[in-house]
Amino acid sequence: MLLAFPARLLAALTACTALVALVLKFVVTLRITGGSAPEAAWYLARYFTILSNAIVILAFGWMTVTGRRMHDSLVAGLVLWIGAAGLVYRLLLADLWEPLGLNWYADQAVHGIVPLLVFVWWLAFGRTDRLGWVDPLLWMIWPVLYLAYALLRGAADGIYPYPFLDPGRLTWPQLTWNVSRLMEGFLIAGYALLALSHLRIRRRLRRFLQKAQRR
Repeated sequence: MLLAFPARLLAALTACTALVALVLKFVVTLRITGGSAPEAAWYLARYFTILSNAIVILAFGWMTVTGRRMHDSLVAGLVLWIGAAGLVYRLLLADLWEPLGLNWYADQAVHGIVPLLVFVWWLAFGRTDRLGWVDPLLWMIWPVLYLAYALLRGAADGIYPYPFLDPGRLTWPQLTWNVSRLMEGFLIAGYALLALSHLRIRRRLRRFLQKAQRR
């Protein structure tokens, strides 16, 4: 079954918003670094938020073009990943710098607007009844892969994407603590998202039963 027009329209808006935001980030990075386009792209690919927004573009762009629904677990995983990126930014990173001009708009989009759009799409059109207890464990795959990538890339070029992952600033026990807390946070948030999905189902079932009783 193809997506309804409202679902497809919101998917298009989400994908386009993420695309515009990443293009703005790319342009700003080119200006700041003065490097080539491949160098700017490689620089941006260091960050979890950028890569997660790229996944949003691919997933929601595919739904827009084909009209077909992405796998339910993947959409919910995107809600978790992009939402966690925005939350970590607001709590730990937003005070460390002050983006200006185009960079400010791009920053608000990738950390705020896109996560909100993905969440709204999932709430409105996601088939949350198909999620199970194993899904939050599957959602850990992308954060774990990114963590390994970020640490290996940082070890290779000496540049780490976030201060809480930088062994040059932290002792190894501190780094281990940060990593474990970060992974624990993803897992807890994943099960909270799962609980929210089932809560929605119970509410819908209750409303259906109430309407049936009135007839």
